[in-house]
Amino acid sequence: MDKNQVLTVNGVNSASMTGVKSVDCFTGERIKLTTETGTLTINGQNLKINAFTTGSGNFSCTGNISSLIFGGATKSVLGRLFK
Repeated sequence: MDKNQVLTVNGVNSASMTGVKSVDCFTGERIKLTTETGTLTINGQNLKINAFTTGSGNFSCTGNISSLIFGGATKSVLGRLFK
């Protein structure tokens, strides 16, 4: 399986990703995904899944995204981007 993934975050209001295998947990405050390269947890408020296709692995969501955490990472991706 190709392990190249694309994660796109548009401001703090939406995100999309390729290579998603499953949605493991979903609430308005947290979405936990299993991807080809590990787990991704999206934290925020008013989170909604817009699309998820298991065949293609395409995923998108909207809401007020506050952090993206890969696997056991201790610092969010957004936190590392905006030091």
